[in-house]
Amino acid sequence: MKLHALLNQCYGEGFESFNNNSDSIKENLIWLAADLANEICALCELAEEVSRG
Repeated sequence: MKLHALLNQCYGEGFESFNNNSDSIKENLIWLAADLANEICALCELAEEVSRG
């Protein structure tokens, strides 16, 4: 949910709001999205391992 909400601000109608931020803020928002995506990947891998037994 957090990643989805964050990325909604980075495209479509939300892009104008995103684009009005400073380069530093935009960089931090993209870093946050990448970090959340990495956490999701790690959790998916863990869930896969657990389901295998």
